[in-house]
Amino acid sequence: MVVCGMTDNGAALDEDQARRLFDLPATKSADCTVPSAVEQSLLELRSARWQTIQTQMTARNGQWFDTEIEKLDAWTDDRRAALKAELTVLEEALKEARKAVRQAPSIPDKLERQRAARTLETKHDEAWRAYDQASRELDRQKDAVLDDIGKRLRQQVVQEQLFVIRWQLN
Repeated sequence: MVVCGMTDNGAALDEDQARRLFDLPATKSADCTVPSAVEQSLLELRSARWQTIQTQMTARNGQWFDTEIEKLDAWTDDRRAALKAELTVLEEALKEARKAVRQAPSIPDKLERQRAARTLETKHDEAWRAYDQASRELDRQKDAVLDDIGKRLRQQVVQEQLFVIRWQLN
């Protein structure tokens, strides 16, 4: 809520001063009309305060968005690193198996070691497919989170003048 006020001589009250007027005891007197010059000045003051509030909200939302994106990026990087570590272990084992095939002393040993290497290749291929699929799933999850963040940041602003009060301090 934007609270604005001004004195009879046209000096603007800051928001805290205007809010404190609501803490004072009051009685209702005759209805009064607001001069058009004062009404125009209040409208300009309200617009300026509203612009300040929007600027602050935009800055706050920007900081929140940056924080959420950093967390999301860190999470996806961690998941990818864990998946990649599994793949690296299998790649190293496969290199060793291929080396063992080359160093086998006889054809039957080479054949046995080649079958073991082929089994590791199959596991490596399956792990690669799992990594690729998990990576795409992470991207889908990241897109879903970004969509959710976008929905949260959409704001619907409604401006409506609720009332105008004139105080007279005795």
